[in-house]
Amino acid sequence: MKKVLYYLDHYFEEAILSCFVAYFVFATALQVFARLVLKVSMPWTEETSRYTLIWMTFLGSSFAAKKGTHIRVDILETSIHKGRGIVRVISYAIFLVFTVVMTVVGIQICVDLLAMPQYSTVLHIPMLYIYLALPVGMGLTTFRVLQKMWCQSVAKKKGGEWK
Repeated sequence: MKKVLYYLDHYFEEAILSCFVAYFVFATALQVFARLVLKVSMPWTEETSRYTLIWMTFLGSSFAAKKGTHIRVDILETSIHKGRGIVRVISYAIFLVFTVVMTVVGIQICVDLLAMPQYSTVLHIPMLYIYLALPVGMGLTTFRVLQKMWCQSVAKKKGGEWK
């Protein structure tokens, strides 16, 4: 069980994102080939590529939170030497509030889609599956931010500093 949790913690986002990127490249290349060589349009490739890109964006947010590579303004962090840890804590807290709010909003949107379903134009799949990217991605991002904050606090207790 520990091994499974280890692999989920370390490779979950990477594995899912790799599959999505591979599919995105395949579908886009197929669409280009079909249009240029076969002179036909395959609308399903465009639609699935668009939806795959949406899922990649929100799962990529979780991956970036795990790696600590989100874009941020760090002018205060670099200019203040004594209060650097406090600035980082505030930064994590603001990011955490944002991800929680986005998760809640995503859940509300999905509940609305359960009550009044919408379907995609070409494939006629429920849009709920697409909109689930928001609460799932932001929920995972919330988890990763909390995980990062916890790891940083443990490091601080052991004599390190917030990174």
